[in-house]
Order: sequence, then C-alpha cells, then structure tokens
Amino acid sequence: CKVPPPPEIGKRTRRASHPIRHRVMKAVACFLLVVLVGGGSVLALSADARAAFVGWVQEIYESLTLYHFEGERPRPIEDVNYRPSWVPEGYKESSVPELYGQVNVIYRDNDDSMLLFCYSNDATNVYVGNEGATIHDVIVHGSPAEFYVYDTPGAANCIVWTNRDTGVIFWVLANLDEVSMIRIAESVEKVED
Repeated sequence: CKVPPPPEIGKRTRRASHPIRHRVMKAVACFLLVVLVGGGSVLALSADARAAFVGWVQEIYESLTLYHFEGERPRPIEDVNYRPSWVPEGYKESSVPELYGQVNVIYRDNDDSMLLFCYSNDATNVYVGNEGATIHDVIVHGSPAEFYVYDTPGAANCIVWTNRDTGVIFWVLANLDEVSMIRIAESVEKVED
C-alpha cells in the first residue's frame, strides 16, 4: 500500500522537479500584480485616464439596445444646439420638442415622411429597439457608431453615435439608406440660436 506524501512535501517536490516553470509562474503573478496596482493608481490620479472609462455604454438585450452613461456627466447641453447641415432634398425642420433631457428635431418632407434627429447628454437612458434589426458597425467622424437596419416594411432605420469629448449621444431615425444616414450624421454641427 502506497501512502501519499503530505501536501507540503508534494508541493516542494513539484517545485524541485520544475524550477523554471515555478519561477515563470511567480514572475507572471508579480507582473500582473504590478499592472493591477499601477493601473489602479493611474486611474485614481489621472483625470484623462479616468475619462477613458466613462461615457455612453451600450448594452444589448433581446428586443432593445440600451445606451446609458457611466461616470461623471459633463455639463448639460442647454446652451449648445446641434443640427445636421445636410438632410435629403425636400426635408424641412418642423418642430423641436424637448423630452426627458433630450432634444428632438423633427424634419418632414412634402410626402409627410419624417426624419428624426435627436441628441442628449442629460438623458438617463436611450433605448433603441433591435427586434427585427441587423446592426452594422459604421464610422461617424472617426468614431464608432451603430446602424440599425430593420426588416419590417416601413420601419425607420436608425444610426447612433457619441461624441466622447462632449459626452453627447446622437441618433437619427428615418426611412433612408445607410449612405444617406451616415451623411446626415457626419454633417451634424453646433449651431447658434
């Protein structure tokens, strides 16, 4: 009958049998500890580093995509207005209601088709329905954006993007193709009242 060695002797025997592996594992553990402690210190002391971990966060659920803001919010956008400088021919601004901390700019054309341009840095959450949608990653002003294409006839497509510098989230809903929607998004600029 063979009796196993006590656990302490077994560990020492394994270490003695594989000294290089033990040293490498110890070095890796030390390196990870230094990275974690150093990274935490940088986040605690540097506002720029913390800013990299704040902003609008996307969470995808079964029937909707939720965008919510993580971290300290920038100042409200009350004194800043945005508008697309390009919309398809025939669309005219018809109203600008504000609702739950977001600005909604409604455009209509002669056929009463609607284009909705919205933005906020004060809304708690922004919801976009994703049921029946295919989501494409696109780029707006060099920043990542999501383009939602719906397979339901008559459903408006949607593009969502954020400005990391200002903390503003933008979205456009319209029955338009991806190229037109990206063109609208890239034309958005600050405007004077």
